[in-house]
Amino acid sequence: MNYEAFQRLNYGIFIVGVAWDGKDYGCLVNSFAQVTSGARPRFTLTLNKKNATYLALHTQKSVAVSVVPRNASGELLHLFGFESSRHTEKFSCYESARDDNGNPYLTGANAVISLRAVQEVDLGSYRRYGPSSTDTKVSQELDLNSYALFVLDAEDARALHDVPALTLADYNADGGDIPDGITAYRTPVRAHGYVCRLCGYLHRSDNLPNEFLCPVCGAGSAVFDKK
Repeated sequence: MNYEAFQRLNYGIFIVGVAWDGKDYGCLVNSFAQVTSGARPRFTLTLNKKNATYLALHTQKSVAVSVVPRNASGELLHLFGFESSRHTEKFSCYESARDDNGNPYLTGANAVISLRAVQEVDLGSYRRYGPSSTDTKVSQELDLNSYALFVLDAEDARALHDVPALTLADYNADGGDIPDGITAYRTPVRAHGYVCRLCGYLHRSDNLPNEFLCPVCGAGSAVFDKK
């Protein structure tokens, strides 16, 4: 299998927001996707189960998804991509509002979808949900080992601004580090270090221990190439 083919896929960048137990949770993801059309479109969302936002959505079952615009600041992307909601009130740092479910979203977003989760599936390291900022509720959650996949039904959606949406290719071209919420990893353009041939993860170091395991796909050091 030529894993380089996967590097050519592109994705949007989103911020998920969940209000739970008197606190707002949010993180940067590229794993939000529409999977059906119709009167009530269905979406999926994958989250790392180590993420504080995962536990909030797993419990609360609804979420607001902000579509990140192309002109989003590096500070905003760093805040939602690398800071933890356990310690930081992320949405208080930028203009935000709440959907009808009380979940926070960024008013400067390209669009917002509110969703309700209807299923969760465990995928190992990630969890994927089916929801919608676009307001979304969880229809299903699937366990994906370290991840969970949520199946979500859209309850509301609003277009907020005409600025084009940010994509993973845009983010990568700007040289941004890849946070844990980016479940489909892409090797940064200006890569220096060791790159996993299976998933593209970049280990930014001049040395790679023999016992090293890829934090994204779990592969051993033998499948890493020096860049």
